[in-house]
Amino acid sequence: MLSQIGDDVKNVQRKIDDIQTRYGELSDKLTDILEQMEEALPLAKNFNETHAKFIDWLVKMEPKTKQQEGNESEDQVSVSDNLLLTNFNWF
Repeated sequence: MLSQIGDDVKNVQRKIDDIQTRYGELSDKLTDILEQMEEALPLAKNFNETHAKFIDWLVKMEPKTKQQEGNESEDQVSVSDNLLLTNFNWF
C-alpha cells in the first residue's frame, strides 16, 4: 500500500515537472514572438503611413494621367517617376 502511494506521488511529481517544463518552453516562445512583434510594429506603421500617402498621390495623379493618356513622352514619364521618388520616403 505504501509502495502504491509512493508510486502515485512520483507519477504526479513527474506530471507536474512535465507541465512546468512545457510551460517554460511556451513562455519562452511567447516572449520571442512578443519581441518579434514589437520589432515589426514600427515597420508596419511606417508601411501603412507610406501606403496611405502613395494612395493619396495616386488618387491625385490618376485624373492628370487620364487627361494626358496617349500624349505622354518618355521625358514626362521620367519627370513623373522623379516626383514619385521625391514625394515619398521609401526607406
